Amino acid sequence: MDNSRQEILDAVLEVQNFRPPEEKEIIFQSTRGVESFGVHLETGKLTNYSQTKDFHEEPEGIYPDGEHTLVESDREASFGKWPENIDIYKLALDESGKTERLTYFSESGRFIGDNPVVSDDGRFIAFQISKAGSEAGVGEGIYIFDIDMYLQAVGKK
Repeated sequence: MDNSRQEILDAVLEVQNFRPPEEKEIIFQSTRGVESFGVHLETGKLTNYSQTKDFHEEPEGIYPDGEHTLVESDREASFGKWPENIDIYKLALDESGKTERLTYFSESGRFIGDNPVVSDDGRFIAFQISKAGSEAGVGEGIYIFDIDMYLQAVGKK
């Protein structure tokens, strides 16, 4: 096992979920930079999907088609880093590291968007907002994000 793989696995890990639809890969975060990884259950192949060791990239909800996961990220942080400044991004699970920012709560310096999940039919995202600097997982409200309405608004549907 090479040193970088061992370093990732020796860090604190947080499992997110099996990657649908085949469920042959587990998506997780490693505190080595807090990046989004996958480990293939049959081959043991370890994949760094976020490729951003300088940013917080914690995987959360995985889309039903398995092509993307939602991440809490501070990659475009304006008011400091995690946990004071994170928002929700859609991360491609194709090894490109490509993301799309979905929320902008952190731009105020007062709130963050976090803990997103995707509905089983892929139509909605549920997430919470928290006060900037709150303890991880402490929410102030639950929001529903209609994916079809978003795609229409940005001209992608």
